[in-house]
Amino acid sequence: MHQVVWAQPSNSNVSDLDSLSGELLRFYDEDYKIRITETDPGLRDVALFLLAKSAKTLRAIGCVSRNGFGQEGLILARGLFESLLNMAYILKDQGHEERKRRARLFALYSLLRNHDWTKKLDRYPEVVSRHGNLEQAFLKDFAPTLDAARIEHKDQCSRIVPERQSQRHWACIQTPELAIETGLKFDYDLVNWHLSNFVHSSPQISASYMRSIDTGQVEVNDVPGEISCKESLALGIDYFVELLRLVDDVFDLDKKEDLDRFKQRQKNLTKTM
Repeated sequence: MHQVVWAQPSNSNVSDLDSLSGELLRFYDEDYKIRITETDPGLRDVALFLLAKSAKTLRAIGCVSRNGFGQEGLILARGLFESLLNMAYILKDQGHEERKRRARLFALYSLLRNHDWTKKLDRYPEVVSRHGNLEQAFLKDFAPTLDAARIEHKDQCSRIVPERQSQRHWACIQTPELAIETGLKFDYDLVNWHLSNFVHSSPQISASYMRSIDTGQVEVNDVPGEISCKESLALGIDYFVELLRLVDDVFDLDKKEDLDRFKQRQKNLTKTM
């Protein structure tokens, strides 16, 4: 048996990265997003969704990291990476029509997943007794669009060789393969895999929450501190800059030189991490 001691809160020291994140978000608010004045139900809508989600995620990473919740910041950074991965695949080395097709595929896939969800919920009598038959209600509103979504997803799957397929992905491709195609395999293998351990409470990251100390005791850490705060901000900035670069292509914002400068400053601050 080992005696348990509980860690004491400590301050996170993320001032430089937090300052850079703040500058990046001010640039985004004051000189980037205000240039986006029109959208359409297709590629631009998808880009705006992923842009808005990512911006809000970076703001959240700043909030948790400056307050000492770095591990939670890593969980958020993983979500930002997934937005980047999706946007990168939609835009990868394709003509405008193919980009529009992939964006539509991304948007329509939500119908397939939501339909599956209603069927699962209808298995529970307590849900049906309270809300009625959810699948029937869903089909009443979305049946024609759902059929189109099935056709487009089937067509996409026919373009992917079987060993690379994943029927439960909007692009019908396994995520590691998606990372290879978008040039993000390094981030997927070395970073995203590690961040996933925080999402799923894997034992690989238990040392972030408890450790043996010199006294022979076990220290349990459930309070704010410095662990992973810099890393979560650094990743958040990196992924957000890259997503802004992609969205720049969609809306022709001509802001890539500014983004290059933010990227270089992030690299300079993380050289010793």
